Amino acid sequence: MYFSSGINKWRDARTPRQILDKYCETNNFHRPRFIGNDRVIFHGDAYCLEDFEIGMTISPHMGPPDQRLALHLLNSLPLVPEHVETRPLYSTLQPGVEQGKLQMWVDIFPKNYGPPGLPFNISPREPWDYMLRVIIWNTSDVILEEVSAMGEAMSDIYVKGSLDGTGNFNWRFLFPFLYIPAEKVMVVRKKAHFWSLDIREQRIPPKLILQIWDNDLFSPDDFLGTLELNLNKMPKPAKNARKCSLDQLPGLKNKPRRNTETVSLFDLKRTNGWWPAVGTENGEQILAGKVEMTLELLTQQEAEEKPAGTGRDEPNQNPTLDPPK
Repeated sequence: MYFSSGINKWRDARTPRQILDKYCETNNFHRPRFIGNDRVIFHGDAYCLEDFEIGMTISPHMGPPDQRLALHLLNSLPLVPEHVETRPLYSTLQPGVEQGKLQMWVDIFPKNYGPPGLPFNISPREPWDYMLRVIIWNTSDVILEEVSAMGEAMSDIYVKGSLDGTGNFNWRFLFPFLYIPAEKVMVVRKKAHFWSLDIREQRIPPKLILQIWDNDLFSPDDFLGTLELNLNKMPKPAKNARKCSLDQLPGLKNKPRRNTETVSLFDLKRTNGWWPAVGTENGEQILAGKVEMTLELLTQQEAEEKPAGTGRDEPNQNPTLDPPK
């Protein structure tokens, strides 16, 4: 794709149209005849820009239509495309033993075409600080695993949340995390084990995991169901508990494939509603309960300007959480 600005700015001293004209001259072809800036006659065939960019999101950094069309034609020719070279590394101390690999690309610019563009910045992207706030308002239709002294089904439930593998539970969860918007991944930095000196960095999808548990007094707590939400592509919440069902979730086993409506919390910043939790019974996925909650995503500066404590701890604000009645 031809970009005239941004991180993918065109690096060659010649434009795609100039390169295409030179290719035709070298191979004794007729020069392409452009009709307007989005149509061209090339090799006796007519091409239209929209044929190459069907369903494509047009970036503000993209260059003029005629240059993009010329580049699409160049990409269809038997030329070596831009690619990443992978070369082995060797040391004279251990001849023949590969010491690793170097990945790179090589640009060759003829001097007679003038100086190339500015050097390409390949510095690793730095993650941004974000804060995810999750408020559990209510649960409904949770599986009742226990039986009371009166013979009634009951459960003493609690909700447990996790974003990067560490968990806690309360009315309000606070999850600070590092995120790279361009790659849509969360950065987790931690030691491989307690005695490690080095901190490893892992890039994973920003996935919130909520679990519903039954609090047992004398035996291990019973796991009832779970809900996983990719913050970049999460199911749209239901407006009330009655409309909340497993139909909101995509890709469930033993369920027909359906088109589910998804939203990005990074676009919405804040959303509220009901989501279903999934449990298992006899190998089948079932509705284990429904959770009403508010999800709010803030930058580090926004979180400092609107402080809030974990659970109902101080500062109990934004919003204030009252004890259950």
